[in-house]
Amino acid sequence: MKTTRHLLATGLEFPEGPTHLGAERVAFVEIRGGRVSLYDHGSVQAIAATGGGPNGATRGPDGALRVIPNGQLTEFSTYSAGGVRAVVDVPVARDVPVDRTLALLGEVGAAWARESGVALDRPEPQGIIGWSGGDVVLRLTARVPPERRLAAEAELRRRIKEAFDRQHWSPIGTTG
Repeated sequence: MKTTRHLLATGLEFPEGPTHLGAERVAFVEIRGGRVSLYDHGSVQAIAATGGGPNGATRGPDGALRVIPNGQLTEFSTYSAGGVRAVVDVPVARDVPVDRTLALLGEVGAAWARESGVALDRPEPQGIIGWSGGDVVLRLTARVPPERRLAAEAELRRRIKEAFDRQHWSPIGTTG
């Protein structure tokens, strides 16, 4: 029996962990690319940036796509129905007060939502999501149309940096 092979995509950065999502739909991670991508009826698009090197993907019992990047569990749900989550992780120096920083993230998110008209619901500071050495990592999320996620994340990062500069606070590195 002869097997026929078909090239489905090129330019991927070490794909792994394919997860079947339906007819001609497969989610997978790109280890070197640090992202989750979706093959959907003949085309491929990045649907989430994980940072680091995601090691695989699987669907949970609730249908959500779960990805393991460098030992941390990250959950992604439906990316086309009702918008996607723009996610901005903000490393914060240990001398910056967390409560004031979370309030500032809320203010930045609310102003962005009002001015841009892109947010599908109110942006939410998520609190401490991790540590970097002795420093904390905070997160701001906002639901946006899928095609606006990357631009929304970039704009939120820019506004957060400006707000930190006004407070004379320095974020640690760049994580998300």
